[in-house]
Amino acid sequence: MPSPHPATKAQRRRLLLGLAATLGAAAWGSDAAAEPPPTLLAARTAAADGAPERADALYIEACAAADAPGGCFLEAGLMWSRAGLYARALPWLEQARRADHLNPETHLACAVALDGLGRNPEAARLYRQVLLMAPGHAVALFNLGRLELLQGDLERAEHTLRDLIARQPEHWQAHNNLGLVLLERRQPTAALAPLRQALRLHPDDPGIIYNLGRARAAQGDMKRALALFDQALLGWGPGDLAAVPLHFARGDALFHLKRFEEAADAYEAALALDPQHGGARLNLGAALANLGRNQEALDALERAARDGAGDAAVYRQVAVLRVEAQDWRGALSALQEAQRRGDADASLFAMLGQIHEALGERDDAAAARREACRRGDRASCPQVP
Repeated sequence: MPSPHPATKAQRRRLLLGLAATLGAAAWGSDAAAEPPPTLLAARTAAADGAPERADALYIEACAAADAPGGCFLEAGLMWSRAGLYARALPWLEQARRADHLNPETHLACAVALDGLGRNPEAARLYRQVLLMAPGHAVALFNLGRLELLQGDLERAEHTLRDLIARQPEHWQAHNNLGLVLLERRQPTAALAPLRQALRLHPDDPGIIYNLGRARAAQGDMKRALALFDQALLGWGPGDLAAVPLHFARGDALFHLKRFEEAADAYEAALALDPQHGGARLNLGAALANLGRNQEALDALERAARDGAGDAAVYRQVAVLRVEAQDWRGALSALQEAQRRGDADASLFAMLGQIHEALGERDDAAAARREACRRGDRASCPQVP
C-alpha cells in the first residue's frame, strides 16, 4: 500500500497536536501551565506521530511530576479515546476518575471508553452516575438513551430521550433515536413525528430518511417506503457499507410489491457489500423462486442455511423447491430439519405425507396425514361418504 501523501501526514499531525493542546486545556483547567512542561509537549508530539508506547511513557513521566495529576491523566485518556483507542484510553481515564471523582466529566470520559469497548452495562451505569452529578447533561442523556435502546430497555430509552428533547428541542439525533425506540415498540405511526422533526433539523440525512422508510414499511405502506428508500440510497450511494440494511429493506419492499426481479437485484446489492448477510441470501432465494429460477433459488437458500441463517422457514422453502424438482429424499431431509427447528404446523405434516407417499412409505404417509388432520388440515382428514 502506498504511503500517505506527506502533506496529509503533516496535516494530521498538526490536527492531533492541536487536539492534544485543546484537551489539555480542558482537562487541566485553571491548573494548566501557561507553558506546558517539556515532557508533556513530548508526550503530545509522540501521540501525534503515532508512537503510542512512547507517548504513554512520557505521559507517565509528565503525570508523576504534576502537582495535581488528575488533569494529566484525563488529557492522556481523552487523547486515546478521541483516536478510537479505547482500550489504551481506559486505564488513564480510570486514574483520572479516581483522582477527581467529583468531576462528572471524568465519569463521562470513562463511560464513553467503556461504551466504545462494547461494555454496555458498565457504560450505562457511569452515564447514570454523570446524570446524578449533572442532571440534564446532554451527552450522558443521549448516550444512555442509545445504550438503553441497544439493550432493549425501550421504556427507559423512551423516557431518557424525551427528557433530552425537552431540554434540547434542537437535538436531531435524539429525535431520530426516539423514532427508532417507537419503531422497536411497534408504534410506527407514533415514530413518524420524531423522525420528521429530526429531518427538519437535519435535512437530507440519508439515515433519517431510511428510518422514515422503515416506519412506512411497518405501517404496510410499501410504495411510500420504497420511495423513501430510493431517496436514502441517493444520499448514501449504492456502494456505501452503511447502505447494506437499506438494500435489504428496499428488497423487502419490492418483494411485497411483487417486483421480484428488482427485489433480487436489491438483495444481491446487499450481498455484494456483505456476503455473510444471511437474511439477504434467504430473501434472495425466495425472490428467485417467485421468478421460477428454482435452481438459483435453491443454491441461495442452501447457502443461507450453511451461513447460519437457517431457521425453519429456510428449510421449509428448500423442501418446497425439492418437491417441485421431485427430489423426494432431499425434500424429506429439509422438512425434517425444519421440524427440528420448531416448524410443526398442519401444512408441514401435510407435506410430509405427500413426500412419504411419493417415496412409497405408506405407513409414514398415513401417520403424517393423521397428524396434519389433528392440527386442523381438513384436506388430510379421511373423507367420509
